Amino acid sequence: MRSAWVLPDVEKKLIFDGLTANREVSLWKHDLDNTFSYWHIVYMELMQQFATPEIYLNNLRATISQEWQNGLPVIEDLLAKQEYRESLTVIQETLDALLKNKPDLNPWTPENSLLFVAVGGFSYAPGNWEKEKNLLRYYQQAVRELGEIERANQGKRI
Repeated sequence: MRSAWVLPDVEKKLIFDGLTANREVSLWKHDLDNTFSYWHIVYMELMQQFATPEIYLNNLRATISQEWQNGLPVIEDLLAKQEYRESLTVIQETLDALLKNKPDLNPWTPENSLLFVAVGGFSYAPGNWEKEKNLLRYYQQAVRELGEIERANQGKRI
């Protein structure tokens, strides 16, 4: 199969339309819902190009439990729309996915532990922890906008 990334837009759109039309068919449902499936990756890239931002973000949100980073664009969008309560809900879904292998720390709250310790300790490689730091910044922004200053201050702890 040729990669969707080198196909002309017309062919990409045909593939996207076909996958979308058959999304609920059992043959496709498993692959399109599984973030580790090549078809899911292709579908999400095509969706980003051809679907509305709302549909794309809804599909990302549905896969947060499999891939915690998928929560970040959803949270960014909610914060931009000033939907702070809903952003806290997605932040918690994202934290739950991030810490799913650490049930004793889940649900995580900034009042109880440092996130980087909960996730697994130190790493000094450049760029590490950027996504986790962004998640904490989103948390701070949401609680600050909701007037929960103490929670916002607690969220500064990484």
